[in-house]
Amino acid sequence: MESLRGFATSDLLYRLPYATFRLSLEPLPILLKFLLLFQVSALFALLPAIAMADSLFWVVATAETEPSPYRGDSVDDVTIWIDDQHPEDSLILATLKASNQKPVKPTGILVYDLSGKQIQFIPGGTPNNIDIRYGFSGIDAGSGLVAVSNWWSNDVYFYQADKTGVKRIFDPAPTNLSDLRGICLHRTQDGDIHYFVFAQNGHSEQYRLDTLGVSHLVREFKLATTAEGCVVDDKTGALYVSEERKAIWRFSTENMENPPIKIFKTSLFGPLRADVEGLALYTHPDGSGYLIASSQGNSTYLIFDRNHNRLIGRFKVKEDTYDTVTGSDGLITTSRALGDQYPAGVFIAQDHQNHNDGRLVNQNFKLVDWQNIEVHLTK
Repeated sequence: MESLRGFATSDLLYRLPYATFRLSLEPLPILLKFLLLFQVSALFALLPAIAMADSLFWVVATAETEPSPYRGDSVDDVTIWIDDQHPEDSLILATLKASNQKPVKPTGILVYDLSGKQIQFIPGGTPNNIDIRYGFSGIDAGSGLVAVSNWWSNDVYFYQADKTGVKRIFDPAPTNLSDLRGICLHRTQDGDIHYFVFAQNGHSEQYRLDTLGVSHLVREFKLATTAEGCVVDDKTGALYVSEERKAIWRFSTENMENPPIKIFKTSLFGPLRADVEGLALYTHPDGSGYLIASSQGNSTYLIFDRNHNRLIGRFKVKEDTYDTVTGSDGLITTSRALGDQYPAGVFIAQDHQNHNDGRLVNQNFKLVDWQNIEVHLTK
C-alpha cells in the first residue's frame, strides 16, 4: 500500500480513496476496479460543489412586468435604458422573439416602465438577444444605442432609446451566421462601438459599427458548441461568453487571438448546470462589482467577483408577492440608483414559467431590488 506520509491535506483528500481501497480491490477484475475508483474520484471531485451549496440564498421579486402577449417560449432577453436626469423614469427593453402560433403574429421589442407596465411595442424582426451602450456619436446625445440579434433573418437591428421611447435606426446589418442567437455591445477605450454575435453552432463574429450605422467585420472565431449569453466589461476589456452545455469563458477583446480562459464549467450536480444562459455585470466606478450568470438547469444565479472571477455566491428568486422565477434566459442588472424603489440598482430576469395564483400564464420578467442581493454578499 502506498505510504501517505508527507502528503498535504489536499493531497490526502484526493489520494485517500485510492490508498484505502487498493488492497480490497486486488481480487476484482481490472474493469470493475476502474469503475469503482472512478465513482469514488467523482464523489470527491464534487466536494467543492457540495460546499458551495451552503452559499445559496433566496430573494424575492419587487415587481414584475406584464405577461408576454403570446403563450409558450416567447420572450428571451432584457436590458435597461437609464434616464440620467430622472432615473425613476428609466425603461426596460425586452425581446419578444416568437408568437408560437399560425398565422404568425408580430414580434419585436417590448418596452416597460419600472413598475412593469408595458408602454410601447416596436414590431419587426425576430429578436433574440439585446444590449445597450451610451456615448455613441451616431445618435442623439443622451440616448442609448440598442443592438438586437434576429434569429430568423440572421441580422442585427439597431434602435435609439431615450425619454421619448424607442425607435428603429439604420439599416439591418447582415451577418455570415446561421441560427443567430447572442449579441453584446462593447465600447472600446478609443470610444468605438463594436459588437459580438454568436450562432447556434458556435460560430461567432465581431463587428465595428461606424457613426453612419454601417457594420464592418473585424474577425470570425468559433466555440465548440452553442453559445448565446455574453457581456463585455468595457473597463477591463473582458468578453464573457456562456457556452450553454459546457462553461463560462473569458476572452480578452484586446487579444482575441489568445485562447479564452475557462471561468467555471457546468456539471451534473454542481452549482452551474446546463444550460448556461444570460450573463450580466453589476459594476462600480472604482472597478469593483460582480458577474452574474443564469444557471438554467437549477433556476439559480451565480455571482462571481468582477476582478478575479471567483464564485462568491448564488441565489434563487422565491415566491412571495410574485411567483418563483424558473429557467431564466436573459437577465440584466445595473448599479445605478433608479429612484426610491431601487436605490442600489436592480436585477431583472426572464421567468420561463410564470404563474399567477398558481395558474400558468405567459412568460414575463421579474425585478429584484439589488439591496436584497447585496446584503447576502457583504455578510
